[in-house]
Amino acid sequence: MVSWKDIKHIALDDKEVIDGVEIYRFRFNMDRSLDQVNDSLNVSQQAYGSFVPWHFHDYMEIMYAYKGSCEVLLVDDRISLDEGNLLIIDKRTCHRVEEVKKGNIILNLVIKKDYLTKHLLNRLSKNSLITHFMLQSIKNKKFEKSYLMFMTKKQDEPVHLLDRILLEYYNLREFSEEIIDSYMAVFFIELIRGHFIEKVTKPENKAADKYTTIDFLQYIERNYQHDSLNNMAAHFNYHPNYLSNRLKNETGKSYMELVQLQKMAVATVFLSSTNLSVEEIVAEIGYSSVSFFYKKFKNFHGETPQKFRTNL
Repeated sequence: MVSWKDIKHIALDDKEVIDGVEIYRFRFNMDRSLDQVNDSLNVSQQAYGSFVPWHFHDYMEIMYAYKGSCEVLLVDDRISLDEGNLLIIDKRTCHRVEEVKKGNIILNLVIKKDYLTKHLLNRLSKNSLITHFMLQSIKNKKFEKSYLMFMTKKQDEPVHLLDRILLEYYNLREFSEEIIDSYMAVFFIELIRGHFIEKVTKPENKAADKYTTIDFLQYIERNYQHDSLNNMAAHFNYHPNYLSNRLKNETGKSYMELVQLQKMAVATVFLSSTNLSVEEIVAEIGYSSVSFFYKKFKNFHGETPQKFRTNL
């Protein structure tokens, strides 16, 4: 464990000032080595009783309340991370951690982008809007408030998997690297499948915060073939304009863009996993025009459906 006192002399040379607040870039391992983060996956423990200023990383960070709890500040949000909870903080997201009292064990897992690309993204389901949205958040390049809070408990499967990852990480043996890679993929899949996400973004109107972004994406996944914005708004008892604005604010995409994304994702699965003809796939995903599907698919993948299937 290291404290702000240990790293201040390094961090002072690498900071930005935003709205008058000094924000530091942490590029190093938060352990006694203080080396630059070179490993694709690095684990460290939050120091007891240590002040950590506002900072950000150029990589994704997972905070895991292994024992006890802590408070994390993310711009306008204060997150209470209780035992078993997980907080995924996107790269270049400003945050700081309140003093961790002795007896609480808060672990930080650093995951670099190349690790995500090489080991995780290709293994995760391509036919889920929730998967897409989560991965887009993880890969986001913008300097903005971005995090995913998971209300997991110690008995939940994702936490069991994370404990196994830590066991392999701290007790390296033959094939440990391969086992960690496999566990990490299953870990993310279990998070997505279990819908442990507490919130992705904060709706502007708290009074109307009955449903989350995940609720909206799940609805579109189930009803993408022949639904409409008006039908979806009626389902959630919202005005269509309000729902449209929330979708745009919380996902960065319009209702129609989300529907098209889901259709393309399902079409991709059909092309790669079945012998259905293009015409059958078009009917299955709710398009009435084959030529329109060709246009959308080529815009999405950069090639025709036939070429995509041939190149598999």
